[in-house]
Amino acid sequence: MNIDYFCFSVPSLNTTDLIVKKSDNEKICLLKEKELELMDMARERHMLILFNRQDKKFYADEEIIDVKDKVIFPRSLVMYEKELLNALASSLAMVVETNEDVIKIEHWPLYIKPLYREIVVTNFQEFKENALKYKEHFKNIFIQTSKKSDIHFILKNYGYLDLGYKKMFVFNPRINIDDKEEIFLSEAFNYVTDFNHNLDPTIYKAFILNKELLSIARVNVKYKESISDDVLIFICSLLKHIEEIPHFPPSYTLLVGEMIVDGKRVIDIVRFESLCSSSLEMGNNLMKEIPKGQALKRL
Repeated sequence: MNIDYFCFSVPSLNTTDLIVKKSDNEKICLLKEKELELMDMARERHMLILFNRQDKKFYADEEIIDVKDKVIFPRSLVMYEKELLNALASSLAMVVETNEDVIKIEHWPLYIKPLYREIVVTNFQEFKENALKYKEHFKNIFIQTSKKSDIHFILKNYGYLDLGYKKMFVFNPRINIDDKEEIFLSEAFNYVTDFNHNLDPTIYKAFILNKELLSIARVNVKYKESISDDVLIFICSLLKHIEEIPHFPPSYTLLVGEMIVDGKRVIDIVRFESLCSSSLEMGNNLMKEIPKGQALKRL
């Protein structure tokens, strides 16, 4: 698939959201550096445009440009994703991922089931109201919010505490989740630990563009690492299956992991993420396989 331009959402033409701060941990610093590397590579190939959130216009080399009919690969922090995708759609760009796509990707368990674990889609209020039912259904509950975030945990203890004048739902670990928040429930699982590199968990991130594998990399490593045949075979088989699912987006980010389920070592789906806002790993190179498209029309 030819891509004309990578489009990055920025607060202004003079800065980005990728400036390293003193409060950033090592992981955040590496993610920002990797995204800046992608911006530099796009600039070198004359494939970089910026969406200025101040005036809501698109720029190339500080000149306002027309993105109509251009094939655009969007990049943004998750909080600015909707704004960027709306702006591209309003400008009649041919964006590889839309806001409608993002909604479907966030609700991926409604379309795609992991091979080795059941996922229940509900909200936190319903979960609290039926806590006893879920306690009987799952031995240990793994909870993840549908929105792309770091809110995922194994719920160790939960239930209603009778205070006499009222019953209060308590759970450990204590996480701030709104009652209306959509959540995914499944049986808890353990990732396979890589003792050779002292790494845990063993997760891989694959960027899928127009139903084809664009890039795959190990998550949370500081170096590029070869991917095992078992992982590649699983992903390629899964992509063929997803092609047959009606209305599922053709472009997305897929995370798979090596995990222990019922005492067996397996490879399975961890989650799906938006292509636009999913962070890059050290081994992800989105520019490598993308041919250059058309030239821009300046206004």
